[in-house]
Amino acid sequence: MKRFGFFLSFFCFCTWLLANPVFNISHTQQLALQFPSEIKYVDVGSAQVEVRQLADSRTLTLRAKQAYCANSTLSVVTSNGKYYLYTLLYAPTLPFLGYIIDKGPIPSPVVGIGQTKTTHFIAPFPIADWSVGTDSVIAAYADGIQNMVRIKAAQPYKAESSMVLLGQRGSIYTYRLACNDSTPLLSVQLGDSLSSSALFLSNPVDINLLQSLGEQALQQPYTVNHLGVVDHKMHFAVVGIFSHENWLLFRLQIHNKNNINYDIDFIKGYIVDKKGSKHTALQETEIAPFYTYCSDSVATTLPANHVQERVVFVQRFTIPKQRTLYFELFEKNGGRHLSFPVSNKELLKARKLH
Repeated sequence: MKRFGFFLSFFCFCTWLLANPVFNISHTQQLALQFPSEIKYVDVGSAQVEVRQLADSRTLTLRAKQAYCANSTLSVVTSNGKYYLYTLLYAPTLPFLGYIIDKGPIPSPVVGIGQTKTTHFIAPFPIADWSVGTDSVIAAYADGIQNMVRIKAAQPYKAESSMVLLGQRGSIYTYRLACNDSTPLLSVQLGDSLSSSALFLSNPVDINLLQSLGEQALQQPYTVNHLGVVDHKMHFAVVGIFSHENWLLFRLQIHNKNNINYDIDFIKGYIVDKKGSKHTALQETEIAPFYTYCSDSVATTLPANHVQERVVFVQRFTIPKQRTLYFELFEKNGGRHLSFPVSNKELLKARKLH
């Protein structure tokens, strides 16, 4: 009787698998799925699966939050009214990192990345969005340039990770990332062109004006005193928010209270959904600076027991009610990474600079 129950359960499981197309998911690599039209509804059956909708509104990335998570499901409804249902099964390594629905898998070349060297992905078109498959890899837009994304390993890792990049016209690229600190690939060209010029985020502006505004922002009294984080004997905070025409200026303060120098890799600003139900599609939108002003002559190294302030210029924006702005500070060749949130309420208090 027990054997009959086992075979019955196994038969029902196989029938369930055959009824729905199957995709594998992993906790070190992300799966990218691009649908024929805009995604209007997303549901995953388990809180152990992280799903994010990219900027083109047609592409999802999925990743297991832990190794060997339970089987789950993915349901999607697109703007043309079509309903998609998939079974999600865990696998340590994915056979394919991306699929264009109704067409097939996307090629995924292997790229070696290092912990002490930076790899740049360069495209002949603006990169609309990107995503990495593990916290062991950090990535960000090259400052002020919309067709270059820089990436490196935050720490050594053994299992292959992944990278997804999205062009503004919906072109999608997936890569397998292998940690190789001795001989990393320092540049990766997207598209057919063998070389690309930098595409800047805004029209050229008067550098003297930017420097003048940066100096003004640093000379103002602190306008914010409650936005920041203290960790690893480091203090990272916003101490002033200003506006000028279509720009927002954030005065950031970094205080190294250690007896060890802090090498600044980069500072990243991004908007992300607030924590919601397991059915929420998480989407991270980077706020890329087009200029950074720093009066310190050594801007990339913060000596022990030293304070540095810099002013980050971004295009003006506001934050939707269900989203939050985060600033994140990354240490080069180290693990003292810091982040904190900023609400839309604080942005609306920005002081005007002339």
